Amino acid sequence: MIYNVGCWMCGSSADSREHRYKNSEIKRAFPVSNKDQFSDCPGIAFNFSYHDRNCYWVRGANENSQKYPRLICTPCNNKRTQLMDNAYEQLSKWCWKNPEETFINLSEIWGTNYYEQVSLFYGYCLKILGCEILNSKALLPDDFPNPLSFVLENSKLQISICKAATIAALHPRITREMACKIIGKGCLFGNRLLNNDDVLNSKAPKITGIINLIWSRIIGNYQINFWYNLEPNLCLGAIFDGKNSVYEVPDLGLDCFDMDYLMHAIVYGPQRIKWLTKKARGGNLWVQYKLALMYVKGNGVRQNLKKALKWYKCSVDLGNPLAMSDLGHMYFHGVGVEKDMKKAIDLWDLAAEESYLPAQNNLGFIFLNGIGVCTDYAKALNLFQTAANKNYAEAQHNLGFMYANGLGATKNSQEAFRFYGLAAEQGYPLSQNNLGCMFASGIGTDKDEETAIKWWKKAAEQGHSSAKENLAIHKERLPLS
Repeated sequence: MIYNVGCWMCGSSADSREHRYKNSEIKRAFPVSNKDQFSDCPGIAFNFSYHDRNCYWVRGANENSQKYPRLICTPCNNKRTQLMDNAYEQLSKWCWKNPEETFINLSEIWGTNYYEQVSLFYGYCLKILGCEILNSKALLPDDFPNPLSFVLENSKLQISICKAATIAALHPRITREMACKIIGKGCLFGNRLLNNDDVLNSKAPKITGIINLIWSRIIGNYQINFWYNLEPNLCLGAIFDGKNSVYEVPDLGLDCFDMDYLMHAIVYGPQRIKWLTKKARGGNLWVQYKLALMYVKGNGVRQNLKKALKWYKCSVDLGNPLAMSDLGHMYFHGVGVEKDMKKAIDLWDLAAEESYLPAQNNLGFIFLNGIGVCTDYAKALNLFQTAANKNYAEAQHNLGFMYANGLGATKNSQEAFRFYGLAAEQGYPLSQNNLGCMFASGIGTDKDEETAIKWWKKAAEQGHSSAKENLAIHKERLPLS
């Protein structure tokens, strides 16, 4: 169907068809060298349909079935969104190259300006999501962000990433090896004002007044989840917003239909807890973890620390390092249980062995300050270094503190400055304040009051009290003009 409408991004004549999947992405999934695997099929790739639970073979990204209708103009599809396409392409390459990786390092993908690239990545996602909504016979929400004037901080769109579910058993032509090379998307679910019964799909009439929606796309072994005007479900991955450089990506262990149902249940609400509880009792460690989080925070359910403790323990028993870390916090602070420093340390130790960065940092803090254990600067330094090597901001800050004060290592202002700088660049307010102090005093670097003020302002904007005081003191010292 060809839509005779204007470009939804700029309003000019819509003469271009956006690809559902990039040509380069299809080639990565199914290289020409594997063509013999498809001798009885007409194409080189497949598109998975959630509607009839089948796979359809296509010739490639340029096939008409793999393009949206004419919804945007050629300049918007090419020149104006080229940088957005490039940002997505870089992430896609990384995902295909690192199918088993459980940590996504943005600086490895996009370099030190990863925050700017995340914003461009969101722009590409908005372009695709906008086309998908219109193609589903729905109208864009009135406040739907325009990729051409998009500001990440003000966006109602949030994106999370998790490991994709396998579809190996769903089609006889798909081998286990091929199942790791997935191209597909989930159903588009949405609510509209005063009506919670609408599911957006190709057969539905146009819907106005959409207030929130959910969608997903799969890149290799990873799934991108789109949350518009809706709080992301922590069970479905790390919130991908560029505030940190490293994100842990959970492997949910759900098949496509479980995942699709969960996405539906998030929008339509009442059946979510019943479904989650059923999955948790069936031994899904990530659903158990999600339930524990919900009961701890009272998110969607009445707060119940006893149930939270139960599901955390179940998830811990199945080896979930996030549950180990969170349960450690409960014992450390005495939340829902009696304080038990030994249990907290044992749980953090288990999570640290699973390379869970927050737990490594927590243990480092324990040994640095001698909380429940003998002070051991060497162990603390090693634990902080391990997490800092993965760009964990809080560990980088703690390393800076140890070098600044000569704890566990020779006092080294330059190294302190370097580690504070790494954490500050990731938005860690304590490091931003300390970095400002080092610039103001010329410790570990050349004296630079202008740069000091810049870092104090960044920390103050996040509510850091010492940074606010430093700014006030500096203002008092300025000569009258």
